[in-house]
Amino acid sequence: MSTRQSYSTVKTKLISSYAWDTAIDFIQKTNSDNEHSDYATNTPEGNYLDTTFNYTDIEGNTNQIKEKEDGVLVPTGQTTAVNNIYDMGGNLQEYTIEKSPIQSYAAAFYPYINCGGNFGGPSNRFPAGNRNRYSDGSIGNEWSGFRIALYVN
Repeated sequence: MSTRQSYSTVKTKLISSYAWDTAIDFIQKTNSDNEHSDYATNTPEGNYLDTTFNYTDIEGNTNQIKEKEDGVLVPTGQTTAVNNIYDMGGNLQEYTIEKSPIQSYAAAFYPYINCGGNFGGPSNRFPAGNRNRYSDGSIGNEWSGFRIALYVN
């Protein structure tokens, strides 16, 4: 990207929880369909257990239907975009670089925080503003993904 777009440097890293919260604030402030508190606490857009929508699967099969109560992972970009941002609330929880504040035996297994919700949970329980300590270890990995931040100079 740096050579094709004439940028001097391009860097990426795993998204921070601060960047996650900033993206949610951007959505809430610029999308009139979402009040500030609604998007962080109740995210109707996304691939949740309690949503139904049509999508194209990873093999290009169109008009697939994801029904309510179907826990199905769909390709990124198949849910409703909010301000051209996809899957902030559903599909996969996102790894972040935020350290877990939990000081217990479990913290050794789950040292980082996940944000958002996933295809296996309801939108009102795991909205875009959700924080979950299960980012490492055996719990939650099948529902966890990552998002990178792109820094361009």
